[in-house]
Amino acid sequence: MRLEKGQSAIMARIELKSKLMDKQEIDRALERIALEILEASRGTEDLVLVGIRTRGVYLAQRLAEKIKQREGVEIPVGIERGANDGEN
Repeated sequence: MRLEKGQSAIMARIELKSKLMDKQEIDRALERIALEILEASRGTEDLVLVGIRTRGVYLAQRLAEKIKQREGVEIPVGIERGANDGEN
């Protein structure tokens, strides 16, 4: 078994059945989603993105960055507690 750079022995044993999207395809999808958000909200005024922990936070942050790149406006990103989060 030959390991690729940065690949663990465990990952080398896992057979890739299918690949849904590569990095470029994910980036294009995020671009399209950000554009849809901008069109639906008719701009960035009063626009806020809220991500539900944990993965939704990263998605909201990435979309906010796409909008910032496109519009030059920083969009606030909030974090919503998930159902499994404890009361803190």
